[in-house]
Amino acid sequence: MTTSLACAFFAALSGSAPGTVAAIGSIMYPELTKQGYDEEVSAGLIAVSGGLGPIIPPSILMITFGVVTETSIGALFMGGVIPGVVILLLLLLASYVVARKRGYRGGVRNWSLKRICRSFASALPALGMPLLILGGIYGGFFTPTEAAAVAVVYGLLVGFFVYRELHFREIMPLFVKSAVSAGVVLFIISTSSAFSWLFAWSGMSGRMVASVTHILPGPVGFVLVSLIVMLVFGTFMEGNAILILLMPFLFPVAKAFGIDPTYYGVVSTVAMVVGLVTPPVAVNIYTTAGITGLSMERIVRGMWPFFAAMATGLIVTAAVPGLSTWLPKLMLR
Repeated sequence: MTTSLACAFFAALSGSAPGTVAAIGSIMYPELTKQGYDEEVSAGLIAVSGGLGPIIPPSILMITFGVVTETSIGALFMGGVIPGVVILLLLLLASYVVARKRGYRGGVRNWSLKRICRSFASALPALGMPLLILGGIYGGFFTPTEAAAVAVVYGLLVGFFVYRELHFREIMPLFVKSAVSAGVVLFIISTSSAFSWLFAWSGMSGRMVASVTHILPGPVGFVLVSLIVMLVFGTFMEGNAILILLMPFLFPVAKAFGIDPTYYGVVSTVAMVVGLVTPPVAVNIYTTAGITGLSMERIVRGMWPFFAAMATGLIVTAAVPGLSTWLPKLMLR
């Protein structure tokens, strides 16, 4: 349960599922196995819980959706808060059930209020980052892109002068690694954008919109079909690429049916997250394999209870639009 909570907190820092898996998994996996938790279950939990990264704001997937569809990114961020909490609660419930069924005993060290307060105080500078990011965006001080730059500067200052865990010799390798990661993502986005442009230029997207609008039985049927399409694509493509590829012709249909853009964006994001842990192309599983040394097959065997919780969260988010729209409407009135 602590692992899922840690992923939820880190989600407010990263906005990335693989980033959350790598950061939290590298810390929690050794602790879980040391305390007697099965390797497969521990790895499966990390792979699925890392999916909270793009759901709880800020979110890279939501930024991609907002840019492609010209939907308010601030509204999407706020729309992801309640679904993110719901999915977190489902993951906590799944963790509790699995732990009880397998007889896990939990932590072996005694805890005290004093130790908790001391740990929380030491974490305050790091916890200031999500407040800076979200407060700056919602307060209108900077855009999501500018928030990323501010967060990097804040992280460098805290790493150098507060925690003193960063050193100047590490900066250049970090920049190089970031540039390589960004280059891979931008290459995927650029090729997907070219395909999307070709789709629109050929007129195929318009014809698909017209045909789908006539065939589908209303907005509920369209959302259901959209989810099926996105989940199928999620088994063999990366989430950002799927959004760039599909949204140019799915989103106009959603608008034609009168579907709330924020709701559709949040549901699409959660569907992309489910795709991140759906083989054969499952970025979260690959990242988990890299930090645990386990095979993909073993991770998949251990993740099913938590995957069921994530899938249930998708169904609840799709079935109850108010979870995604209530907070944005309240905050942006």
